[in-house]
Amino acid sequence: MKIGTDTSNVRDFSEEVNNYEGRLEEELRAEGRERMRRKLEEYDRLGSGELVKQGVYRSRGRVKRRVMTRFGNVEVIIHRYRGKDGKDVYPIERYCGIKGITRGAARRAMRTVVERSYGWSSRYLSEESGMEMGRMKLWRLTQEEGAKERKRVEEVQKKIFEQGDDRFQSGEEKGAATPPVIQIDGIMVPSREVVKADSFGKKKMEVKVGVMYRGTKAMRSGGKRRRTIGREVYAEVSEAKDFGERFYGICREHGLSTEEKVYGIGDGAPWIRGILWQMFPGSDYTLDLYHLKENAGRVLVDHQVKEFLSYVYQGRPYRALRYLQTLRPSDTQHEVELNEFIGYIRENISGMYYRSGMVHGSGVVEKIVDIVVKKRMKRQGMVWSRRGANNLLALRTSFINQYEKNRYSAVSQK
Repeated sequence: MKIGTDTSNVRDFSEEVNNYEGRLEEELRAEGRERMRRKLEEYDRLGSGELVKQGVYRSRGRVKRRVMTRFGNVEVIIHRYRGKDGKDVYPIERYCGIKGITRGAARRAMRTVVERSYGWSSRYLSEESGMEMGRMKLWRLTQEEGAKERKRVEEVQKKIFEQGDDRFQSGEEKGAATPPVIQIDGIMVPSREVVKADSFGKKKMEVKVGVMYRGTKAMRSGGKRRRTIGREVYAEVSEAKDFGERFYGICREHGLSTEEKVYGIGDGAPWIRGILWQMFPGSDYTLDLYHLKENAGRVLVDHQVKEFLSYVYQGRPYRALRYLQTLRPSDTQHEVELNEFIGYIRENISGMYYRSGMVHGSGVVEKIVDIVVKKRMKRQGMVWSRRGANNLLALRTSFINQYEKNRYSAVSQK
């Protein structure tokens, strides 16, 4: 045995370090709660002074209230006043905007909820931040904050389509060298409302998802992975017209100029084409090549697929359509499928010109669908109402867009 290699008598301090870390965290949290209590009561006194100056409120004494902060629940003693209308007024609410929870605590809670379930978020916030919020309280907070974000988006929509407001055009992005790409897709999620049922009788509703970006660039990590530039995401459960107008408003709000030519990509669904042509007039529509090949593979045999696609790759979609019309179905079922595929080609034939250097696939929006919808809303046992889904989606897309801006800004500064 080599000298100095026997560690059997060396003490292990790992448990002591772990215990110290836990005690230190709790001490800092307790100190944070106390400092927040003093600060909240200080601003409550300042707000009381502002109310007294108005001379129309009379004091109703002080009351105890619990305020949720990022350090946990804080008990404060605040002033209460009554106005001439007989309603009670609390300075901490009027002048600090605090109704039981601080903005920092609400934002932390929302950051957790948009990623995981309400039950999991409740446990995590309690264990990691000392924020005791039940799942129903988190749900109500999500509905309130999500409704605010949806109202903001609807106001943008109203200003553009009802008031003709053109201030959403960004001079910085206007006329940018890289034209914007618009991709739209939809995905079904379980619903507790009667919207649509699948073959098994389960209730479903469609989440419509749109993404705008201005090209891609290679990742710093190397390889074939690329990241989108200037990406904006929007998602909601609604009729195509309403979704299209609000998504268009988001695009305008974040730099889309009315003079810019848009490259739109979709899987061939009529509602997607309708949005691209109505909301983005003059857009250059492209049928997603992957969906085209997938649909062809369902109806045609291998040699027919090969010949059909050869005409498509040559930039001769009308020749490809005529080829389909010469085929003879093998049976009645195949005849129905072939006629449906021919109708699909007719409706999307203007988007079957695949020029070199252009985006041919809707991979970006499919990845966004996975991130925005699948990872949060299609977990086992989850069922959604339209309102609950839309309020959560409003927050989730807002946080994702903000994260993308922060990340892009940080990368650009390096």
